[in-house]
Amino acid sequence: MLKSNSFFTKKTVNEDLETIQRALVIAHQYYSSRSNFEEAHNITRLLSENLDKDGALKITCRDTDSCPYYSPTEIKTEVVFEN
Repeated sequence: MLKSNSFFTKKTVNEDLETIQRALVIAHQYYSSRSNFEEAHNITRLLSENLDKDGALKITCRDTDSCPYYSPTEIKTEVVFEN
């Protein structure tokens, strides 16, 4: 687990979590600029529920059962072979 200086706080944080936080902020800007406010709101909620008191991202749910954002998705694939 690499540590790095945070872009969002004045403390050293986990580099992977910092990358995730940056990606979420970029995604929020993307959805907001395209007037997709529902997705932007979901990202805002996700960030607000997973920031520590200093503003660094922390993961609060470690398994899929306790995480409110986990929704199992069934992926159906079809393989077509042509001869």
